[in-house]
Amino acid sequence: MYVFHVKNKNLQDILSKEIQELNYLFENYVNFATTITNYNKYLNENNISKIDEEISNLKHRIDNYLEGTKCNDLDEIYSRMQKRNLLLENLKILEKRKSKIKQIKYTVDKLKAELELIENTFYLISDNLITFGNTENLNIDVSTVINSIESTENIIKSTEQEMNELKKIMNIKKTILN
Repeated sequence: MYVFHVKNKNLQDILSKEIQELNYLFENYVNFATTITNYNKYLNENNISKIDEEISNLKHRIDNYLEGTKCNDLDEIYSRMQKRNLLLENLKILEKRKSKIKQIKYTVDKLKAELELIENTFYLISDNLITFGNTENLNIDVSTVINSIESTENIIKSTEQEMNELKKIMNIKKTILN
């Protein structure tokens, strides 16, 4: 936990709630910056254009899968239909992955906006401290920022659960392909 200290005891008493809020903002600033780094790493490893290419190739395979099948060989038709159904299931999974990766990108954008909000809040507080000599006029209200951070924390928790599921799928895929 990061702690902002105030040397003046009277000022510390006046600002105790504000100091706790500032600590909360700072902790979340660090956490969000770390989360952005981790999410960007994941996004770089799971490129959406590569998934788009896989989807396109898979659609082409599905469209052309039954071509060349002898109309009178029911066993071959049945076998190819089973394989085609598996290809269709794979297509659904790839489309879900694409959707989740878009969601992760959205979360990164939201986190970046939160970082800017926190940063600008600290600058505003600094500006107020410099311009107000009287501590009684110093009214630092960061509750709106805190509410926004709490909302973002919920999004992060949800996104992390989904990322863990995607990582499991990718590990299974790597195991199968190796």
